[in-house]
Amino acid sequence: SWQRDGKSKEALSSVRKLYLGRDNIGDDGASSIAESLKGPCQLSELRLHDNKIGDAGAAALASSLQTNARISVLVLGHNEIKELGGASLGLMLRFNASITDLDVSANDLGDHGLKLLAECLPSNKGLRNLHLARNRIGAAGIKSLCAALLRGCCLQRLNLGSNPLGTAGAESLASALEQDMVQLTHLHLGACNLRDAGAEAMSKAMYSNRW
Repeated sequence: SWQRDGKSKEALSSVRKLYLGRDNIGDDGASSIAESLKGPCQLSELRLHDNKIGDAGAAALASSLQTNARISVLVLGHNEIKELGGASLGLMLRFNASITDLDVSANDLGDHGLKLLAECLPSNKGLRNLHLARNRIGAAGIKSLCAALLRGCCLQRLNLGSNPLGTAGAESLASALEQDMVQLTHLHLGACNLRDAGAEAMSKAMYSNRW
């Protein structure tokens, strides 16, 4: 396990890419890594997928990363992050300018968790890739995300696969995509239950814009 001591902080100071997938580090391990990030750090990628990290661990990491200027890739997929974790990650994005790729797929953000995260996206000018697959996101969550896209969000790649967006969610996305200020170039909507009407709305949006 990752220990909260001087040795782990010293070891992390020279590491550039840290992959700790499927290591069951939990919130305590995530908090220890977060503490290590406060010291001298050369990390550019931090991948902590499938580690039973919940809201507390996400909050600790997010707090440390608010002022981190090196890490560009943060992977927290397949964990146990819920609404409060989404709020913490959103606050991180309000201040962090170095993270370009954030993966929180296969967590439990839900509509409200996404809303709390999305509210901070327009303040962030660095994030380009956001992975939100399998987070129980429905039409209400997509509406919040579209509001962020229309307020100057810089996202270029967005993965929403395996979320129950439904026709209403697809229509919200389609409406946003028709606007010139939306910068998305890649959008994944597999297994989102769009149905015929949703697919038709997305098709019209692609033809009406530069897609």
